[in-house]
Amino acid sequence: MTLVGLLFFSAQGLRSQDAKASFTLTLSAKTYEFRAGSAVKIEIVQKNTSKSAIDCSFQGFAGVNYLYHYDVRDEDGKLAEKVVRPHMELEPNYHHECDLSPGESSSQSIALDMVYKLDQPGKYTVQVFRFDPDLTDAQGNPVKVLSNTITITG
Repeated sequence: MTLVGLLFFSAQGLRSQDAKASFTLTLSAKTYEFRAGSAVKIEIVQKNTSKSAIDCSFQGFAGVNYLYHYDVRDEDGKLAEKVVRPHMELEPNYHHECDLSPGESSSQSIALDMVYKLDQPGKYTVQVFRFDPDLTDAQGNPVKVLSNTITITG
C-alpha cells in the first residue's frame, strides 16, 4: 500500500512538472541604459498559451503590479535594495480584472524604480515571475512562471 501511494505522489509530481504553463512572460525595456536614480521602466508581456481564458489582472499602485514578483540583482548577484516609502501601507491598491483569450497578449509598463533602489551605477539583472493558478506542484502550490532575464545598466 505504501509503495502504491509513493508511486501515485511521484506520478502527480511528474505530471505537474511536465505540464505546460497556461502563459508565458516576456520582459523587455525601451532602453537598457538609464541614469542611476532616474525612472526605470520595464515592459512585461503576458501571453496566453492555453486553450482557455486566463487571468491577467492588475493589482498595485504607481505603475507597479504586485501580482508580479520582481527579482533585481546587482552585478555581484546580490538582491538590489527595495524601496521603502513612508506609509507605504496607506498607499492605494488598485485592482483591475483582466482576462486573456487563447493566443492573446497583455502588455504592462512597470516602474521598476518604485520597487527597487537603482541609484547606484552598475549592471542589474531583472527577472519577473507570476504564479499560474491552473498549474500546481506536487504539494498543490501554484507554479511560478518565470520571464526571460534582461540586463539594464545605470
